[in-house]
Amino acid sequence: MANIDYADLFYQVRAETPGVPLPLLAAHYVQAVREHLSRSLAWQYSCPALIDVSAGVAWPTLVSGTDIPLSTYVVQPVRVKWSNGQDIMFKTRDQLDEMYGEWESRTQAIPSFWTITAPGEWRLVPLTSADATASLRLRVALAPSIDADSASTDIPSYLANEYQGAWANGALARLLKIPGKDWTNIALAGEYFQLFEDDIRMAKSRAAAEYGRPNRTTVYGGISIGRAKKSTAGDYGQ
Repeated sequence: MANIDYADLFYQVRAETPGVPLPLLAAHYVQAVREHLSRSLAWQYSCPALIDVSAGVAWPTLVSGTDIPLSTYVVQPVRVKWSNGQDIMFKTRDQLDEMYGEWESRTQAIPSFWTITAPGEWRLVPLTSADATASLRLRVALAPSIDADSASTDIPSYLANEYQGAWANGALARLLKIPGKDWTNIALAGEYFQLFEDDIRMAKSRAAAEYGRPNRTTVYGGISIGRAKKSTAGDYGQ
């Protein structure tokens, strides 16, 4: 998979922010990329190898540079399958409470579900009762991690080809609203912000169309709190 340096994408932003220091431009550009990809789930990545699952461990650790590309983090799982092809479906904590009762203490050979326990934290349900080597097949949504805030860091070319205009809009929305600079333009920053929001919505719809609509229902962004009843379908992966 060919990559491209972030620095090769800055030209669209530099044309409208003359004089902006390169480190400041790079930081805001990568922040825009991170927000775009984390909210749209447009960067979906199938882990190349089956993942080991240890007995009693809530979720396997994916290593940047080995299980997922360097300088990335997992926004959320999108598709979870066991090595035998069995789908491991998402359930909210409220749903698990109704199905299992004491689900947090249960174990079995192959998990049936997965859930969100906190932002950025997931759990197989029930936990595996024994170590399972090369057992979990994962497709995950990725975004650049904090250590990617550098012009020397790269990103897959296919993403840049599709979304560099959106990322420029996001970076300009940030840079132009910085007060007291030669390039400051608050009104134009607002226009770029709206363009960026539209870009995210379109990328999210495109990802859903290309990878398939999610077959899960979440409560308030995927974290079930109390007995909240309002739910949205289709915001997260399958």
